[in-house]
Amino acid sequence: MRQISLYYDDVLISRRYIALCKKKNPVIPESLTDYITGAYIEMRKEARNSKDTTFTSARTLLAILRLSTALVMYSNSRLCFLLRKNVVSLIIKLI
Repeated sequence: MRQISLYYDDVLISRRYIALCKKKNPVIPESLTDYITGAYIEMRKEARNSKDTTFTSARTLLAILRLSTALVMYSNSRLCFLLRKNVVSLIIKLI
């Protein structure tokens, strides 16, 4: 019985945490927008000049922003919703 109770408590805590995260909006600092824009422009240049890279479009930029904010919001136990440069860099490398 104790095992089921612990699992139930974990599920409730997780649901509350996810509900809290859904209410928050991530913040992208002004300095980071310049970095994201520059990185996206570089990705576009590389895509034009090289046949080895995939097509880069505005959807790629949107994917970078969505994945970065998701990583910050749902994996951050401090409930800090400020996007950081290292998170964006990691997502750009993954894409």
